[in-house]
Amino acid sequence: MIAAMARPLIDGPIAARSRRRGAHGAPARTARRLALVLIAAWATFLSMPVLLASTAARVDGHSELLLSLPAAGSILPVGPTQISLVFSEPIEARYSALDLSDGSGAVILSAAGAPDLTDPDVLSVDLAAPLPAGSYMVTWHASSAADGHDTTGFFVFGVGSVSLSGTTQSVDASGSLHPGHDSAHAAAEIQGKAAAYGGVMVAFGLAVLALLVLIPGLGRVPRGSAYGAAVGLIAAAAGCLVLIVVGATGATTTAPDYLTYATGSRAGVLLSARLVLGLLAGLVVLVLARRGRPAQALLAGGLAASAEIGLIAAGGHAAAFSSPLPVAVDIVHVGAASIWLAGLVALGALTDFGGRTRLAPAVLGDLVRRFSALALVSIALISATGVYAAWIEIGDFTAIRSAYDANLAIKVVFFVLAVGVGALNYLDGGRDRPWLGGLSKRLLLETCLGILVVVVAANLTSGSPTGTDRPVAISPSDATLAATNGIGLAIEPGRPGPNRYLVELPARAASGMAFSLDLVRLDQPGGAPASLPLQVDPTDATGRTLAADVDRLPAGSRWTATIVETGLGGTPGSVGAFSFALDEEGISAGRQTPPIDPLVVVAILLLLGSLIGAGLSLAGRSLPRTLPATSRVAVLGGSLVGAVLGVAILVTGAPR
Repeated sequence: MIAAMARPLIDGPIAARSRRRGAHGAPARTARRLALVLIAAWATFLSMPVLLASTAARVDGHSELLLSLPAAGSILPVGPTQISLVFSEPIEARYSALDLSDGSGAVILSAAGAPDLTDPDVLSVDLAAPLPAGSYMVTWHASSAADGHDTTGFFVFGVGSVSLSGTTQSVDASGSLHPGHDSAHAAAEIQGKAAAYGGVMVAFGLAVLALLVLIPGLGRVPRGSAYGAAVGLIAAAAGCLVLIVVGATGATTTAPDYLTYATGSRAGVLLSARLVLGLLAGLVVLVLARRGRPAQALLAGGLAASAEIGLIAAGGHAAAFSSPLPVAVDIVHVGAASIWLAGLVALGALTDFGGRTRLAPAVLGDLVRRFSALALVSIALISATGVYAAWIEIGDFTAIRSAYDANLAIKVVFFVLAVGVGALNYLDGGRDRPWLGGLSKRLLLETCLGILVVVVAANLTSGSPTGTDRPVAISPSDATLAATNGIGLAIEPGRPGPNRYLVELPARAASGMAFSLDLVRLDQPGGAPASLPLQVDPTDATGRTLAADVDRLPAGSRWTATIVETGLGGTPGSVGAFSFALDEEGISAGRQTPPIDPLVVVAILLLLGSLIGAGLSLAGRSLPRTLPATSRVAVLGGSLVGAVLGVAILVTGAPR
């Protein structure tokens, strides 16, 4: 792809070929350098997923099973008549089920359960009769309907006078970004996503780049850029095929049925649509390019790639939210990153991949200044939408608590390094100053860092943010009491249906101390208060988190929750008071918000940037060190997108 792009760009009529001694060896040197770049890129492409997958498996985190009824490790006085599992994302009915066995290993239920009719995140199964006394194990397998990510695990509970020993739930599976998968499976998924994402990004970015940079700067549409778009779309289709195979293999414990997965699951249907679209569009672009119509080829490729970006967002983590705004933000994020990445690849080809460019200095400077305008706007949108997506997925920027958080931090580091190198190229303005070896080597370094960002992003999207990273914190109704005792309350997942109350203590409770949660429903006066005993959450190694599961929280209900501490003398005392309410979507009142809401900050920055950009354009001004014509188009386009997103974020708030 890079070679196809580079040939007509570098060997075109405007290229200033060197007539110095050794000029006849330049093509050979270029070919060797290109081969080394491609080998290094391919080695990175193969090794990084394995490295990241194995690293992720050593990072502590949480399983995507948020809670279960009966709870893991619980001993019930009476056998349950229903088993419910609450997951962090909607589940795929065809590929989500549970097995129930007794203490002797005899199977009671096999491949049982279905998504709850009122909550697609819940897998439930009704039992014909209450379970008799004894110990039981539930083994489950779930596939996310949002992104197709599948997980497995188990938990144990008891009925009557039994004693449970050993591990009561599969907490160890939660330490990986890809729970239940070995490194080979995870690496194949990451490589498939890297190809599927990278190919589409190159095709879309080249179309925009040709219109705003290459045609004005070179006076024509290079045929190589059309070939690059064709190869990118075909590579994206191949990546989708890999993902279908990986998804079908991981979605079932029996022999995989690839056709059923591709046509019968939400994730499979989206991947199939992307595969067909990418393959057909890639062939169309290739035919048009060979017939000498590169402009039409890039137009077709850009339109197909823009549709694929929409399908990518619809099949990602953003689709797990009820609001459509996260999907829209994801589309802008991928689109802006596509323009940035494609520009780096094209300029890397023009500057001989770290060698000496044979373009006339004036032409190279013109191209760099045009691309700088697009890059500045794209990086601003990438940063704003990236902060939005990270906040709604992990809800905390102060700690690395899971594999997803760690990989997100790695992505941010690579992106910041790439932007730092890009800042030098922007300040250079195409003058080829000797910073870090000159413009050509800086562009190569920035391109490599950009590719690493895509690979790490593929690793993130092949895993999932853990749902336990997003419990809904409740504001204390008695601020003085909360400040004195330092106790917090959160509800997970914080929507109607089964929930878990999480109480965070300032320190591990002393031996002999007991805690309970007293609940009073306010919208039904006269109801008796319920007292739930709080137990140490086994997923928290610090021992500071206490948990209690509740069968069902109905929509339209209002509650007060009081945390009661019973000391060694047996005298109970209130140590925390909270109140909250639920509607059909989740916590509607009582939700605790940070002192500075990152989403509000993102919205304000987007709106301010839009206003400044519109003002500059109306005043006939352009971004520094850029060409005015490209700058005005880039700023106006970015201002429009930023204004729409900023208003939408302020109006809708945090998605639930």
